[in-house]
Amino acid sequence: MSHSIVKFIADNNIRNVVFLATDDHQNRINEVTYSPSGRTGPGSAGFSQSDYVKVPYVFSIVDGPLGAT
Repeated sequence: MSHSIVKFIADNNIRNVVFLATDDHQNRINEVTYSPSGRTGPGSAGFSQSDYVKVPYVFSIVDGPLGAT
């Protein structure tokens, strides 16, 4: 997911966004988070897991082929 798209959604308080993906061989629903500071991992100077914030009312749904082995 693009950081700029998620930031736009959060900054503009856009609700009820759902990202769909497939082919992960499982089902799961996750809240979407992003880093407003742009620091995205341990390689980023000053990175902390607390840099990530939840985007309200935005979810990612992954639905893969059930039973695939």
